[in-house]
Amino acid sequence: MPLKLLTLIAVTTIVLLVFISQDELPLSTQPGSVDPQDEDQAFTFMNDVEIISTNQAGTPVRKLNSDSLRHYRNENLTVLSQPVLQVLNPQQQQWKLTANHGVIMANSLITLSDNVVLENTTSHSDETRVNTSLLHYDTQKERLYTDRAILLSKHNLELRATGMVVDVSQQRVELNANVRGQYAPD
Repeated sequence: MPLKLLTLIAVTTIVLLVFISQDELPLSTQPGSVDPQDEDQAFTFMNDVEIISTNQAGTPVRKLNSDSLRHYRNENLTVLSQPVLQVLNPQQQQWKLTANHGVIMANSLITLSDNVVLENTTSHSDETRVNTSLLHYDTQKERLYTDRAILLSKHNLELRATGMVVDVSQQRVELNANVRGQYAPD
């Protein structure tokens, strides 16, 4: 096998293992040990990345696209540029998460930061959109959460709050504190 193909297989395996690993970090954990601009520390680089995670039956449950990916072996984390993460579930609402930056920790936690947008992509007639500066996604527990300010928009309704938890499997959103709403009837 050519060396490039072996390297690609090894890199893909590493990325997939990081993407689907099992442990959880607390909300306060931040990937601060790596300067994402310091490419000399990176072990692996990839551009125009697409990763599809499946369940045990082989059905796609997540799709991750990123302009670039850098894996840091010493810190055991992966840095993403312009990530787009889709949470796929044909029986339930589907969600699309976008951000300027993302980090996949060596467990089931994906952290998106800077201009984070969470959108319900199931139906255009029932669009829900959440904007925030930082959002964590626990892929094992199918839970999205933040302790930052959020703006939730849906039709004529706007809700602002500090902190939010979304249970993807139960299709439940919980706003944590300082909840303020505005409704504009048609």
